[in-house]
Amino acid sequence: MEENTPKSAEDALHKIKTFILKQMQEGADKETVKVRLMASGVREEVAGELVEQAFAASPEPVVDEAFKTHSLLPAIIGGGLAAVAGGLIWGLIVVTTGYEIGWIAWGVGVLAGTGVVMFAGGRKGLPLQLIAVTSAVLGILIGKYFTFYSALKEYAAEEFGAEVVAQMSMLSPGVVQIFIESVGAMMSGFDALWVILAVGTAWGIPKAKGLQPAEAK
Repeated sequence: MEENTPKSAEDALHKIKTFILKQMQEGADKETVKVRLMASGVREEVAGELVEQAFAASPEPVVDEAFKTHSLLPAIIGGGLAAVAGGLIWGLIVVTTGYEIGWIAWGVGVLAGTGVVMFAGGRKGLPLQLIAVTSAVLGILIGKYFTFYSALKEYAAEEFGAEVVAQMSMLSPGVVQIFIESVGAMMSGFDALWVILAVGTAWGIPKAKGLQPAEAK
């Protein structure tokens, strides 16, 4: 029985510290946390000392950034919007300038990761990393598709005339099928490099790092 006492005391102390940290995450001040500890049976002097230690170790308010289920749908929406916006911006730049500026694909990854985290309310974690990576790849494909469709219209106008172009639809099954068959050939070595960087960045932004200082309001 005596051998279990240190372990029991250690477990109790761990539970108290976890409780204090949770209260800090919720924005409770020192006195509030102390009162709540005392209400749970902790002696006043012990409660005061532990609270002081916890706040001294974390002088700034802290927030828990761990993924929560309720943040999944907002993250998907944020990632989707980032993919569409990033892809269209990249495609428009390519069509307007005539140059495929590869590093903008990297920007699509940044936008995807940031959009996921923002819409998830600052939450991070593996599910959000997967959403961000999927969004980044989708955004790059949207940019590629926009560029492809523009080039296809230009080619069709030269070869078959304006009437054929007028009948073309951006999302017609035939155009989509041609793109799917051609997308591999459209990817250069530099494209692959920027895609890898975009995916890596999108993966890293929503990576959870545990408890972080809260932003001042």
